[in-house]
Amino acid sequence: MEPEPDLGYHLRELEADLGSAKATLDELGTQTPPSRETIRGWIAVESALEHDLDVHLPAALKLLGVRELRRGAADGEHETDADVAELGTAAREARRSVERALAAIGDRASPSAGDLVAARKAIAEGLGIARRARAACIRLVEESSTSRSDH
Repeated sequence: MEPEPDLGYHLRELEADLGSAKATLDELGTQTPPSRETIRGWIAVESALEHDLDVHLPAALKLLGVRELRRGAADGEHETDADVAELGTAAREARRSVERALAAIGDRASPSAGDLVAARKAIAEGLGIARRARAACIRLVEESSTSRSDH
């Protein structure tokens, strides 16, 4: 049986996932009108953030001795997409959440449990925004497809 990865592994994976999400969000902030490619971008952001919430953050917290590993719903996870009026704004807000998570993790070799909890909160906020934005994109792309086929 393989030994459990160390804290450094999970921190590196968090930083890589967050960096990838940040780069994708930069691209999403400039894409108009929404397209299927935009939807795929939001799905990629969602996947990276959800993976961090489900895998790397709980493992890192466990290695720091924190035993409460359950994750609540991402902020706005159960809301509709109606409040995502402008996808560029959503991309900027999600990017700020990702930047807060990166700042909480920091350059330290070993962030505290409190730092990881702050990162977890910021990632959950970003995930909630990404989910609403993806839903809005799907709706807008479907509406656009329907209106073109009506002509």
